[in-house]
Amino acid sequence: MRQGKIDHLDVTDKRFLHKDGTIVWGRVTGSCVRKSDGSIDYFVAVVEDITARKHAEEELRKSEERFRSSVLLSPLPTLLYDDREQILALSRSWLEGSSYSGEELRRIEDWTARAYGERSGEVLEYIRRIISTEPQAQLAEMTIRTKDGRERLWTFACSALGTQSDGRRLFLCVAQDVTEQKAHEEQVHFLMHEVNHRAKNMLTLVQAVARQTAAREPEDFIGRFNERIRALAANQDLLVRNEWQGVYVDELVRAQLAHFADVGSRIAADGPKLHLNAAAAQAIGLALHELATNASKYGALSVAVGRVDVRWRLEGDTFMMSWTERNGPPVSPPERRGFGSTVVDSMAKLSVGGEVQLDYAPSGLMWRLKCPAANALEPWERESITGERRKSELTGDGRKSFGADKSKASSRSSAYQSYSTSGQCRTPA
Repeated sequence: MRQGKIDHLDVTDKRFLHKDGTIVWGRVTGSCVRKSDGSIDYFVAVVEDITARKHAEEELRKSEERFRSSVLLSPLPTLLYDDREQILALSRSWLEGSSYSGEELRRIEDWTARAYGERSGEVLEYIRRIISTEPQAQLAEMTIRTKDGRERLWTFACSALGTQSDGRRLFLCVAQDVTEQKAHEEQVHFLMHEVNHRAKNMLTLVQAVARQTAAREPEDFIGRFNERIRALAANQDLLVRNEWQGVYVDELVRAQLAHFADVGSRIAADGPKLHLNAAAAQAIGLALHELATNASKYGALSVAVGRVDVRWRLEGDTFMMSWTERNGPPVSPPERRGFGSTVVDSMAKLSVGGEVQLDYAPSGLMWRLKCPAANALEPWERESITGERRKSELTGDGRKSFGADKSKASSRSSAYQSYSTSGQCRTPA
């Protein structure tokens, strides 16, 4: 200033002690007034009271710190960044959900490159448009890749937050992991369609039962119709209890023969633990009901010494089931074909795409069902059986042995469980 190079000088902000003992902030500026020859005539010093502004800046700084702390502790994944694409704060939930560390995520492009792979450029451009246009809150749903390789579905809400005390514009992005929620919604949607489909199928089946019963057995319509609906209901109870994942054969047999509980050992059920699919369970359940009803009226269960054997097994890729009556009165083919015969023969055969044999032998009625296992059993049941079969066919050196496993097959066959109609399990001697 004395050299004539400047006439004005800004002095830094300073604190002053007021005479009442309080601290005030002042901004000091100085200037000079020169004579005609350029020399300094006198100085002028101006002290501006900026205490209020300093207090406001301090409060803003503290508010920013509090906000950053709340971001760090947010239960939802939260990211704070500025218009220079620097990440200023990341919540612990963001880091835990993505498995990345704060050191790995210093800038926005660090996040996009790691989380989006081939789509990183597209996502980075999307974020830059938000920075340049500052629109209202933007919602997006994107699949991210975590550090440990998992793919998770996140929803994002991004918006401009305001301007920081140093002039930088701030932006906030709040995310939520909705992977499980979306999977649950899809499951509910699927189940609604499945329930609608199954309800229509059941109504169609009830309609067919009613029409056929009325047409062929009009003299006892109400009684016969009620019995058949109860048989369907028993099947439904088992399917619902198993969440429509099929029914074990032994459970189906016990359910359909439950009203013969007082007969006790006169009905024997024998076979391995096999899981029928829903369609097969409905058809076979109705067939068992009709066979039991017929046996109680005209067959082995209509006399004290009569016996019934219900057996099922798996031979290769074929499911087989039989109903054999003995020690009953002589039987003969019916004079006319009623709905019961349709259920026992045609419905069972068509539902599982197999063959049904009805033999009215002098010793008692014999019913045999034979069908591809793929049509009767649940897929996972077939895969399990196939896997066990392949495992048992392999020796220690990986070569197939066609003779060594006969004893194993025999052992598995003899391990079949047998059930009485009282629901008690017994193992054959």
